[in-house]
Amino acid sequence: MLIQRDSDMYRRRFLTVSLAIGLLLPLSVAVESLRLREYWNLPILAAAEALIAAGFLLSIWASSRSVDRIRSVVLALYPLAYLLSTQSPGSHQTYVIVLLIMPPIFDTLVSRREYRYWLAYAMIVVALAGLSFLVGRPSMWHHDFSLGGTLTVHASFFVLWVMCYVTSRQMHYYNDKLISYVINDPVTGLRSILALRKALAQEGSHLLCLVTIGNFGELSTIFGYSFTENVLKAAAEQLSKGASASKGSIYRLSHSDFAFLRPLSARESPAQVAQVFYRSLSEPLRMQDKIIALNYRIGYTLSAEQNPEQALHRANEAVKIAIEEGRDVAEYRWDAERFAAVETAVNDLVTLSRNVADKSFAVFYQPVVSLKEDRIAWNEALLRFKRESDEEGYEEPARYINLAASTGHWAAIEDFVLEAGANRALGGGGPVSFNAGLMDLDREVFVEKLERAARDARAAGSGIILELLEGDFGKADRKHLELIQELRAKGCLIALDDFGTGYSNYARASSFPLDIMKFDRALIGRAFAEKSEAILIGDLVQFCADRGVLTVAEGIETDHLADLAALMGFDFGQGFYWTRPLPELEAAPARMTSLLAKKLGRS
Repeated sequence: MLIQRDSDMYRRRFLTVSLAIGLLLPLSVAVESLRLREYWNLPILAAAEALIAAGFLLSIWASSRSVDRIRSVVLALYPLAYLLSTQSPGSHQTYVIVLLIMPPIFDTLVSRREYRYWLAYAMIVVALAGLSFLVGRPSMWHHDFSLGGTLTVHASFFVLWVMCYVTSRQMHYYNDKLISYVINDPVTGLRSILALRKALAQEGSHLLCLVTIGNFGELSTIFGYSFTENVLKAAAEQLSKGASASKGSIYRLSHSDFAFLRPLSARESPAQVAQVFYRSLSEPLRMQDKIIALNYRIGYTLSAEQNPEQALHRANEAVKIAIEEGRDVAEYRWDAERFAAVETAVNDLVTLSRNVADKSFAVFYQPVVSLKEDRIAWNEALLRFKRESDEEGYEEPARYINLAASTGHWAAIEDFVLEAGANRALGGGGPVSFNAGLMDLDREVFVEKLERAARDARAAGSGIILELLEGDFGKADRKHLELIQELRAKGCLIALDDFGTGYSNYARASSFPLDIMKFDRALIGRAFAEKSEAILIGDLVQFCADRGVLTVAEGIETDHLADLAALMGFDFGQGFYWTRPLPELEAAPARMTSLLAKKLGRS
């Protein structure tokens, strides 16, 4: 239907352009007639010009049905106009042009089913013009051209028509092949999603079942692509038999997804029909001396609104329900929580993409305070995402981190934080720390920027501290550990962030090349609540001190927690007790402390 609509539109535009060009023909003859003072010819040319102009205007504004009628009128009158021009001494050989452009005009405007009839009509008229001398009315061909010239022009006419015909037939052939490829799936031979959408747009109630092969990925991994292609063909055959038995049709969508569509009467139960269809698929497949059991999952919905996209969305949601709940067949149902989760995910992706594209996110800074010298030792750079409106301000990035990693935005974000932190460290803001992951250390560009920032900051009396999450240390291989050692040698301090949230222990922590260990706020809270926990954490702090690792107590929110952290021997503290993270212009600069200077001096 879409291709037919495009073909009709092309014919309409060609008709309009042809008529527009046709307006020049009577005009050029009229100019020649005026030059030769053939005034008797002007009324005829004026009538021809008016007729062509009317057709031109109608082809622009008329409806599709009216345009089709105009097309038929043009095809009927064009050969007659040629015949009359060959009989008129005032045509001034324009009949030659009319003859030679007849093949492309007819080939384009005539539909395939009418082609032979219009071709016969045109050939008869051309023959009458050429043989008119037999009835005592020689045409202008005899007056203006020799026999050889006349035959040459007519031969060119026939050759041109044959070329147009052959080209047109080839185009129709490839057009048919394209339609077949688009409408029918090349692997299974089933009709594709385009045919399904067309069927769903028809009036009436339909049961739509989306069928997916749950274990297709496992089969592909085990047996390979060529075998699973045969699985798809066998599955298509099995589904077709099941659909035929259930009085429906089967379609191939994509990958391992199929669709079953069946008209449904008011007295039939969608659930019952879906179950019957599922039971027809229970037989295992026999392929290459193997018995393969396909794990079909079916999600179904009732489509009665002639809205294909909505029906497909509902069926897809029903399949998700079947997979999540471990059911063979599941009906679509409105799930407010699922809808809210999808809406939230979409909004988060929009916010993330907008921040990355506009670089509208910002870096806030929270001080890490020396408990012994009571001053800011360094500031931690913390990313904040810009909300949709200026009034809403910025928000923490926790909800966007995994999304950034899965959508490829992570690198741009980390590069932004590194650049902002390095500029502050070199611009008089004192030492700066920021978080990064092992995936960043796998990027050569990031490592080069980090090495350069650490080197320059150290030379300027400042410093760069790279904070890695405890979970990343568990995934670090030898290559990562060697790279971390190289970074330390070039002036970048390495901190373990949120220690205590994973599976680290004393021995494991001591095996990593660390300069600073940041204890998670949960450990500090437990130490404040239980004396035994405080003793245990105090021993761990001493363990770090014995190995030259500086310690930071995170989550300090009260003066009691600050006093406890100092009592347990922590070197630094961080938390809302001192201040929340602040924008760059509001954050106080850090000043190098003796402990940090000593650590930077020997790294």
